[in-house]
Amino acid sequence: MTDRVVLVGLGNISSPHLRALEGITSVRDVVGVDTSPHATATFRGAHLRIHTDLPDALCSGADLVVIATPTASHAAVVDAVRTLDHAVPILLEKPAADRPEDAERVLVASPGVEMIFHSGFAPEVVWATAFYAAARQRLGDTVAFEAWFGNPYAQDLASRTASLANSWLDSGINALSIISRFTIPTAVTSFRQLEGHASTFEARFALGSSDPRQMGTIVTTWQAAEYSQWTRLRFSGGAELVLDHIAGAATLLEDGAVTAMYTRPDVGARLDRHYANFYGDYFGDRRLRYPAEAGRELHALLFSVMGRLT
Repeated sequence: MTDRVVLVGLGNISSPHLRALEGITSVRDVVGVDTSPHATATFRGAHLRIHTDLPDALCSGADLVVIATPTASHAAVVDAVRTLDHAVPILLEKPAADRPEDAERVLVASPGVEMIFHSGFAPEVVWATAFYAAARQRLGDTVAFEAWFGNPYAQDLASRTASLANSWLDSGINALSIISRFTIPTAVTSFRQLEGHASTFEARFALGSSDPRQMGTIVTTWQAAEYSQWTRLRFSGGAELVLDHIAGAATLLEDGAVTAMYTRPDVGARLDRHYANFYGDYFGDRRLRYPAEAGRELHALLFSVMGRLT
């Protein structure tokens, strides 16, 4: 049983964490850690008890530590937690770090650190994953994909960069975590920053075939006019699966006709659904959707593209 959770970092992303944890009956107590506490943080209707010092929060013990601090601090916070408590389970917001060497250290840590790839738990992705598993014999393998992750951060680039580094590190891992439900790219073929955009990147991937049609493209941007995020997958049988991550919808097209569709119930905020699904899965049977090997593989792809930046 997980009685006591310590949540490190009380920025914007802490809110869906807290709301999701409220629905886990085995969690009886959550305490926060933040050097600049957010006064409105609550858990089950009460103001969250907040420490400004990590040792103070852990001195009474913890059954789980959730790290939701800015990306650049992830590795240092993991190290600090492990120094204070070697065995406590750790859930870490994606990506693992902003530098490949720090990410590798975090991902090979023992005991293991579980990555919170929350986009892989979006309702439309959960539905599409189950549908594809059941229909794979008919649909065939994934032979191509396109993904676009656009956020309207152009007017707030300084603070977003300080917290999230850039659009590729922030959203590239989201796109990869979704695509990996269907296929994992075998190699990076190109990566570039699009001219005239401060934080717009395009990465292209091979899917293990010499056929140039079997490839994938991910574009991430903080220059979008509004939130717009989608993934399109093509299967060897000819069908296409389109995931609209803002609307929470999935559409399967075969011979130009819609043969299956999912629409998320219009209840609750979009990110709340992601985290509710993640925590429900984690506390349900502790069966890791993304074991350590997959976490390292996705981060290897995430950082290998950076070396190709031109």
